[in-house]
Amino acid sequence: MQDDIANPASGRRFADVLAGLIILAGSALAVVLFMNHPEIRVGGTHSPTDLAAAFTSIAAQMQMVHGGLAVIFCFQTVALARFSQRLGLDRLSVLAGLGFFAIGTVFLILGAILEGFAAGNLAAQCASVAQPCNAALPGLLKVLFAILDSVTKVWMAAYAIAIASWALALLTGRGAERVVGLLGVIACAAPVAMFVVPGLENSEPAFMSVFAILGLWLLSVAAMLIVRRAW
Repeated sequence: MQDDIANPASGRRFADVLAGLIILAGSALAVVLFMNHPEIRVGGTHSPTDLAAAFTSIAAQMQMVHGGLAVIFCFQTVALARFSQRLGLDRLSVLAGLGFFAIGTVFLILGAILEGFAAGNLAAQCASVAQPCNAALPGLLKVLFAILDSVTKVWMAAYAIAIASWALALLTGRGAERVVGLLGVIACAAPVAMFVVPGLENSEPAFMSVFAILGLWLLSVAAMLIVRRAW
């Protein structure tokens, strides 16, 4: 643990509050982006042409949502690096938490690129060239989303391990640390349940619930960073 921070205006105290505010702002913006995530609506006869038109029509919004989420979680990772520093990077569980969260963010960005940019670009290119590409679009998108599904599982697993590692470190503390640690145990169990319980793996409500639980845990971490003066 670091020494107590006596001066609220000190550089270390400012860094704590700033990290907490980044987490708070990022969580709020992530909610807004999720609420604006477009649905893919294929009209007409569900032909490859209709499919290309559907993806092309929402391409800009998909780029905004997924690009925004990628940027947000990059900042969240930086803020959580500060959180890890305050817990003590000399502790293996804390270091593991930061490492796995960073790995998860890398795969989340990869998923954002696939769903937010690659799918729309592929549809737009196939819609504007020869018929063979257009006809192959459903198959190409199926492969892309199969890869996306695997990528999503990796970043969710990495985040679960990260939160479990931080929770292990927090549970050895007192008061607020232990409370946040208990919340972390619940948060890391959510994605595991999604993959283990039959019927939840491809459930959008379950996916959104996992994100909501992750958001609540991040808010508890932000509160610690903003309110706590001594570590």
